[in-house]
Amino acid sequence: MTVNPAHTALWPAPHASGAVDATVHVPGSKSVTNRALVLAALASEPGWLRRPLRSRDTLLMAARAARDGRRYRGNGVLQLLRRGRLGRLR
Repeated sequence: MTVNPAHTALWPAPHASGAVDATVHVPGSKSVTNRALVLAALASEPGWLRRPLRSRDTLLMAARAARDGRRYRGNGVLQLLRRGRLGRLR
């Protein structure tokens, strides 16, 4: 295998000519979202889960918790987690 020297040259990193003002939204994580849903279901106070990852797994977790009396409301950006009755853990 041969390597083309032109492809191994260092790539100059981009730089801004002035101050940068930006917001970056990092993609959610299924694992972190599911853990947050479990913790919210066990918590004694309401809480907010901001920008939860919406996936089949996380929707199933929220639906299962809702069967035990928790309520999850979302508008696509914020999801309110309110504690309901704790229900028996199986």
